[in-house]
Amino acid sequence: MHLRPHQRSSGHIWAWHDRLSGLLPLGLRRRRLLFDLALAMLLSAVSIVVVLGLNDAFGEADISRPDGAIGWLIVIGPALPIPFRRVFPTAAVVTGGLLQVVMWSTSLPDFYLAMAVLLYSAAAFGGLRGRRASWIMSAALTLFTAIGVLTGEAPFYAVPIVGLFSVAASAMGASVANRQAYIEQVEARASETERSRLADHDRALTEERNRIARELHDVVAHGLSVVVVQAAAAQRILDRDPSGARSALEQIEQTGRTALGEMRQVLSVIRTDPAESWRPAPGLAGLDELVDELGKTGLMVTLSRSGTIEQHPLPVTIDMTAYRIVQESLTNVLKHGGRGARASVDIQRTESSLDLAITDDGRGAAAAERGGHGLRGMQERVEVFGGDFSAGPARGGGFAVKVSLPIEATGSR
Repeated sequence: MHLRPHQRSSGHIWAWHDRLSGLLPLGLRRRRLLFDLALAMLLSAVSIVVVLGLNDAFGEADISRPDGAIGWLIVIGPALPIPFRRVFPTAAVVTGGLLQVVMWSTSLPDFYLAMAVLLYSAAAFGGLRGRRASWIMSAALTLFTAIGVLTGEAPFYAVPIVGLFSVAASAMGASVANRQAYIEQVEARASETERSRLADHDRALTEERNRIARELHDVVAHGLSVVVVQAAAAQRILDRDPSGARSALEQIEQTGRTALGEMRQVLSVIRTDPAESWRPAPGLAGLDELVDELGKTGLMVTLSRSGTIEQHPLPVTIDMTAYRIVQESLTNVLKHGGRGARASVDIQRTESSLDLAITDDGRGAAAAERGGHGLRGMQERVEVFGGDFSAGPARGGGFAVKVSLPIEATGSR
C-alpha cells in the first residue's frame, strides 16, 4: 500500500503493518497497531517495575539487578513481539518463548503476563498452525519450568503457575478462534442462502414474465387476427351486402370485447387489488366456441376428440396449455393460410399423455416457419411440462403442429 504524500511525514512506522494486515480498513489497522504498541509498552513497564520492586524488597542476596542495557532488554524481551502478534502470530509466540527462556536462564526476576498474551494471540489469530504453536510452546515452557524446579533453580510452585497461565491463555485463544470461525461459517451460509433466494426469485420472476408474455401474445394475436380478417371482409362487401358487413362488424366487436377481457385477466396477475375478480382459465371445453368464432371468418375447422377426456378431466394447467396451443395454431392458419384454407384439430387423451395434432392445407408454411413469438411460445409452454413439440410443413402441403403433453397419474384423477 502506498502512503499518500501527506502521510509520509508520519514516517514508516505504519508501512509494514499496512502492507501485511490484508483487507482490513486502514483506520482499523492503525487502531489495532496503536493498541498493541501501547500493550507492549505497558507490559514492559510492569516488568521493569516488578524487577525494581523485587530488588528493593530482597536486595542483592536473592535477586540480581539487570546489568546495563542488555539486562533491561532481557527483562522486557517477552513483550517486544507483541506489536507483531496479529500479523505474525506464530513467529511472535516462538520469539517470545525463546526470550522468556533467556530470561529464566539468568538470575533476573521474570514476569509471565507478556508471554501469556503471545500464547493467546497465536491461538486466536494464527489459524491451525498458530494454535499448534501455542500449545507446543505452552508445554515447552511448563516442561522447562519443571526442569528448573528439579535443578533447584525455581520454586516448586512455579510449575502450576506457569502451566495454569499457559493452558488458560492457549485455551482462551483457541476458543476465540473457534467462535470466530463459527461466526464466519454462519455468515457465509446466510450469504449463500440469500444469494440462492435472490436467484430463485429472479428465476421465478423471469418465468412469470415469460408466462404473461405468452398469454398476452396468444390473446392479442388471436383477437387481432380475427378482427383484421373480419374488417377486410366487411370492407369488401360493404356496398353490395350491408347486412353482411354489419354482421362482420358485430363479430369484430364481440371478438374485441372477448380479447380485452382475457387481456385484463392476464394483466390482473401483476396487480395487488384483492377485490380483482378472476375468470376461469380457458380450456379445451372452450374449443367449440373458438371454432365457431373462426368459422365466421371463413376458416373451416374440423374438431375431433378421442380417448377419455370427458371421463377424466385434465389438470387445469394442462387444459389451459392445450387450449392456447390450439388457439395459436389456428390463429397462424388464419393469418398465413390464405383464403379457403381448412384446418383440422385432433385431440387424443391416453392414460399418460394428451396428444394434439393441428394441421391445415393452406399456403402459410413458409411464413409460419419464419418464426416469431408464436411457435416459440408454444414450444416454451410444452417444455414446462417436459412434453414433445414439433412444427413444420405437412406432407402434401400446409403446416402441422404436433404436441404431446405428459399427464401424471395423480393429475388425471
